[in-house]
Amino acid sequence: MDPERNLTIIVKGTDTSDTDERYWPGSEFRDAVSNTLREEATVAEGIMTNHMSSREAMAAKILGLVQANLFADGEQLNIVAHSHGRQAALLYSQLPGAVRIDNLVTLNGPVRNDIRANSGLIGNHVHAYNRKDPIAPRGGGLDGPTWQFWKHKPAELVDPRNGVNNVDITFYPAGPRCPGCGAPTSSGQSWSSAHNGADPKIWRSYIDPTLRQLWS
Repeated sequence: MDPERNLTIIVKGTDTSDTDERYWPGSEFRDAVSNTLREEATVAEGIMTNHMSSREAMAAKILGLVQANLFADGEQLNIVAHSHGRQAALLYSQLPGAVRIDNLVTLNGPVRNDIRANSGLIGNHVHAYNRKDPIAPRGGGLDGPTWQFWKHKPAELVDPRNGVNNVDITFYPAGPRCPGCGAPTSSGQSWSSAHNGADPKIWRSYIDPTLRQLWS
């Protein structure tokens, strides 16, 4: 599916293994991304821990994939990043030798004041967020385990004045809720699935239409 040597890179979130089935070749999510962006998606390999040095290392891996690709005139670079993969993509945009990202999709990514995009190297930026996400808001603070919520500050949206297209992907089916946290306990959406932006249904329902509107 990649006859013109375009490049689409999927960047996994924190502590996501290379064996995660969502990112396997032929997986529903990976195929949905590939179909929208009209090229076979490549997954950046390696486990990214919740530390700045690990995100910087992932940014360098992205750069390596880009530099190994043969771009013809007018061909595009697309990056799809889940959770703290967003930070790795933004760090990539700051690296010497980085190629312009024509389409950047960030899914449930924490927003941090200490990591800024090189906006001159980013074309379309779609930032999807879930208002029921219990993890991403905490990831906007200091490094460390996400369960140490006292280290983190609420953050969902990025500033639309920076040319970012915010997309609310909140979905929260009815079901029994756990006391105090509001998350379903036996049916409906689990507490962690609200953070799962690597979902083909979310992609097809929210991301694909948003990108097509930007391209029209």
